[in-house]
Amino acid sequence: MSVDACILHEGGIIRLMSDTTLQVRDVPEGVLTRLRERAKARGVSLSAYVRELLSDEAAQEPMDEVIERIARRTPVEVSGEEILAVIHESRR
Repeated sequence: MSVDACILHEGGIIRLMSDTTLQVRDVPEGVLTRLRERAKARGVSLSAYVRELLSDEAAQEPMDEVIERIARRTPVEVSGEEILAVIHESRR
């Protein structure tokens, strides 16, 4: 079945804009209420709001990958005094 919209209802079903369905069970009523309120405040449907949240989350680089990437960088040797000197100089 092809779906043209994303729907989150009391039963917790999210239908994405494809043949993919994501079902979320046991969403606390308070969470669902807050999500509805936030969607309304933005002028979008609950489905569009949740789809945006999911897209934003999926786009984030996982923290373990960020830490691994940082760990591979070449260390920079700089003293605290040098850092303070640059800060003071930039404030002049």
